[in-house]
Amino acid sequence: KPERSATMTDVSSVTVDPAVERLARLLHDGFVDYHERFLEITHRASQRFLDREWAELQQDSTERLDLHKHRVWTVVDAARPSLPDDEDEAKALWIEARRRYVQLVALRMDLELAETFYNSATRHLFDVIGLDNELEFLWLGPTALPADDGSRGEYRNFPVDESLEDSVRQIFEHLPLASDFGNLDQCAALVTERIQAQLDDVWDGQIDSIEVLRPIFYRNKGAYVVGRLRWLNRVSPVVLPVLHGDDGLYVDAVLLSELAASRMFGYTRSYFHVLCRRPAAVVGFLKSLLPVKPVAELYTSIGYSQHGKTNLFRALYRHMEHSNTRFERARGARGMVMVVFTLPSFYVVFK
Repeated sequence: KPERSATMTDVSSVTVDPAVERLARLLHDGFVDYHERFLEITHRASQRFLDREWAELQQDSTERLDLHKHRVWTVVDAARPSLPDDEDEAKALWIEARRRYVQLVALRMDLELAETFYNSATRHLFDVIGLDNELEFLWLGPTALPADDGSRGEYRNFPVDESLEDSVRQIFEHLPLASDFGNLDQCAALVTERIQAQLDDVWDGQIDSIEVLRPIFYRNKGAYVVGRLRWLNRVSPVVLPVLHGDDGLYVDAVLLSELAASRMFGYTRSYFHVLCRRPAAVVGFLKSLLPVKPVAELYTSIGYSQHGKTNLFRALYRHMEHSNTRFERARGARGMVMVVFTLPSFYVVFK
């Protein structure tokens, strides 16, 4: 847990108006309930994978997808009777509740998700159209991802001192799935061979270490070990898809290029189940492997689609502040249902 600063005010000792405290606690408890439930569902994925419960995993994915919306509406329905009938008074009370909410979530490791949860509740509660700088968290400037030093244990570092194969074998031995591999030594040898060939091709055979995220990425019938090769200040992806075989688990491929890894995290694919209490750190690790991949897509790929939308929204507005391009109709035959248009200098299509 993060240490408190000596000058930091203990939020439990702050005197707050009871109405403000009630709304802030309602928001806080609603968010905590949402994310704890999200993590609880995500936690099932490892056993689902081992037991080959594919239908149940699909059901978990559906349940998790609807979770944010349901929890937000629960908060909205509970908060509405506590607000004054006068709109200005209601907004003033809600703004005070936001300040208290900030104090309650300030030390959390999922702070960015707490902002998005608040905004979702606010927009539904006050029928916000466009932007409302007073009511919402609207920061449109750059937001730094957590420092990538491994100090909080998001990934393990495996130095390559002498034998690359020994380091790769250690990676397998530290996996939570290690005991379920059919032939762990054979998998380690094959992965080593592929990595060595890649190193000989791009880095003259040099490597300092391999860093591997602790959580396994589960999706459909596969489990994915995600890491990066490191030499000096260079990094390169290494992703190991793991599948079930007749004799146990085995590594199906070794993905060693940015292009191959990027396809795994595309917006057209279903979401991963990744058990992490500090999602920004996992996204930061992924961003180091996939520098061109938008942060919005990375959050969405690990199941936080609402926060992915928040990042997309902010990226679009930052882009529009520095671009003079105009929206235009998308090329091609017009559809019967939606108008499709683009901003030529931006990377998405709007409907």
